[in-house]
Amino acid sequence: MKKKLLTIGLFVLIAISAQAQKINKYASARIFESQSKELSRMVLVYETGESEIIPLKNWKAFGNALSNNDILIENQKVITEHLNKMSEKGYEVKNMTSTGDPTYLFTFIVFTKKNKNSNQKELNASGQEK
Repeated sequence: MKKKLLTIGLFVLIAISAQAQKINKYASARIFESQSKELSRMVLVYETGESEIIPLKNWKAFGNALSNNDILIENQKVITEHLNKMSEKGYEVKNMTSTGDPTYLFTFIVFTKKNKNSNQKELNASGQEK
């Protein structure tokens, strides 16, 4: 009887431990690109509540397509750099939505934190090892 109880107790502990490891942690990014002055930015919020604002360049309202393309490419490089940093910190994209019109682009990204494995280093919001 004691052996059965001990086996059941051990099984329950293992099941609880396995379930605890499956709890997802989320972060999000809100990306807003606009012609309006000072509005273009990327806002990252981590599961810890830490956040950071990454400035992006605004389009030129009366600029030509070539100059606006250059600005969009510069912004895309910044966004890609930060998406790669999120990956290095153990996050992967879970969901993404985007909308816009000729005056703005809006993108919202939800990240899930991957389970750490033994050789993955844990990084804080600024990319430094914890």
